[in-house]
Amino acid sequence: MSSERLLARYRQLYSKAQAEIGSWTTLQAQTVALLSACINITNRLPAMQNAANYGPDASLPALQRVVLGKQLEKFEVLFSQITKNMSSMQDVVQRLSNIADDARQKMQAEQASPSAARSAPRTQSTGPTVSSCVQGLQVVQAMFHDEFRLKSAMISKITFGTSAADLAVLLQIFSDQPNVEQSTIDDIFSALTSSEASKAR
Repeated sequence: MSSERLLARYRQLYSKAQAEIGSWTTLQAQTVALLSACINITNRLPAMQNAANYGPDASLPALQRVVLGKQLEKFEVLFSQITKNMSSMQDVVQRLSNIADDARQKMQAEQASPSAARSAPRTQSTGPTVSSCVQGLQVVQAMFHDEFRLKSAMISKITFGTSAADLAVLLQIFSDQPNVEQSTIDDIFSALTSSEASKAR
């Protein structure tokens, strides 16, 4: 198989990887919104726990328990959705891993084929090499793998009793995605798309 045909296959894998990153981005935005809602509930807890804020009904401990109970229920619903989103994000990471493995196996199969040994390069290509395509997918997969591990570790520490301040710090780190370098991802994907565009001219 020629390197051009192999690169065409990698473009398909890159398209799949981009779709997975799009799914991650959607899940990321949803989870940030859910975490923000959890912070809002936690911020209201001190006022709800202060009997003086219930006015004439301050002498009714049952009312306070009902109000706090409803907030706990809301928190649990939000956290349940966060957990589901994290599971979906883990699925994205697994699919990115499968894509990277598929690319690596294609390269190894091509290198091991008798036709590859007989083939001589015709011209010096200015586009990406097969090896760089595989490495790019591996880099992307590693970023999201590491980011998921960080997110999972942070989410596992959240409880109804987590302070609003701690949740705010967690939300900031969750939003920043320190392991996902968008500029690097853009460079990796543009290498293939730009070479394809150059060929089309």
